[in-house]
Amino acid sequence: MAFINLDKLSKTFSEKSKDVAQKAKDMTDIVRLTTQMNSEEEALRSQYQAIGKAYYESHKEEEDPMFAENFCVIAQSQAKIAQYKAEIQKLKGLVVCPNCSAEMKAGTLFCSTCGAKLPQPEAAEGEVVTDEACECCEEAAEADSCECCGEETNEGSCECCAEQKTEEVEVCTGTVEDPDTKGEG
Repeated sequence: MAFINLDKLSKTFSEKSKDVAQKAKDMTDIVRLTTQMNSEEEALRSQYQAIGKAYYESHKEEEDPMFAENFCVIAQSQAKIAQYKAEIQKLKGLVVCPNCSAEMKAGTLFCSTCGAKLPQPEAAEGEVVTDEACECCEEAAEADSCECCGEETNEGSCECCAEQKTEEVEVCTGTVEDPDTKGEG
């Protein structure tokens, strides 16, 4: 019958446990260092990107043969993005104010943010476009001169009277929830 040497077994078990603990500590350190390294690499990529964007913005009008192809790709991507945004806005039934870039519901005559006249959709062949608007908006859109001061304009009000017109448009489009003006227009 063979005898089991408990001291030797205990010593072997203890050594193996220490090895496993050391390997676990090493793995933890590797994960920690890898995470820190990835964080620093991302910060570095971010800085390179910022430098590249700043360089592009300051040199996009120049003809730099070294980056001409890159600049061309950037310009094409920007044009595609603008086209996609326009298509999305059309599908959502929105128009963009040419003055302040605010999005408004299609058919709105004036921007409720800045009061500028909004572009109207062009009628397809054989289609009639009608705008639903209150009388004050229609009159302002058809006016050749500012209804406040008489200055010649194509927008229904001159710049000096635009603030007043903005208030009128907000009431007409229903964007103002002020109880004193609600329902007017």
